[in-house]
Amino acid sequence: MTAPIKINLRNASFTEAPAFKLLCPEWRGPALVINASRLSVTYANENANSCLTRHPFLRISNGHLDFTALRLRKLFLAKLEEARIASDRSAAVMFQSQENGTWHSVNIRFLELDEINALSETDWAGHEPDELAILVLSQCEYRPDPVCIEAFSDALGLSRSERRDLVSIVCGQSAEQIAVETNVAVSTVRYRIKSLLSKSQCSRQRELASLVRSLCPAHYVQNLRPRATPVANRPVTYFESRQIQQAAATA
Repeated sequence: MTAPIKINLRNASFTEAPAFKLLCPEWRGPALVINASRLSVTYANENANSCLTRHPFLRISNGHLDFTALRLRKLFLAKLEEARIASDRSAAVMFQSQENGTWHSVNIRFLELDEINALSETDWAGHEPDELAILVLSQCEYRPDPVCIEAFSDALGLSRSERRDLVSIVCGQSAEQIAVETNVAVSTVRYRIKSLLSKSQCSRQRELASLVRSLCPAHYVQNLRPRATPVANRPVTYFESRQIQQAAATA
């Protein structure tokens, strides 16, 4: 058996694994194929390549999937085992960023028998085909409920600019980012943040953000997922293309 394929995600052209490229089409969003027993990355599409360079929890280290914290790795491994024995061979794991409240999800799905049968030995050389799993990454950004944020601001007597800055802080923006977005000096933003902390009796921005999130229900905005492509217009999957070829051969 040959050594497992290891791909440098920053430099790979993604042309060496056409079968996996069809299993993880770009319209699906950030997606990659891993060997579940080794956590080695077999293939990642361009969306995943871009996403993983800035993902807060997932990393690629020496061709293997890695995590920024041990507890996250344990949670992922538990969900991986759950997917392995599930009737539909799938599961999902979610992590929440403490910086901005964003939820990040990883949908796990082991290859189905029909997909494995459609792959040739060349496609999965070096891997146990029943150990291959597809991961699809997505995230939902936190947005505080506008009615609650307005009530919270009224209770503290915030100015219009302070209210705008409050929402930005809760969504994880720094003073520098707020300054660029609102076209004001960083010193002005820092002065307003200091006023916000004083009025809310919080000592740090993170404490203020946590307070607001605990009081204001979330409106989550889905991110990292491409617009839905009509079935009639989207590219066929690898399994579908094999079915078409087999049907044509027997016609």
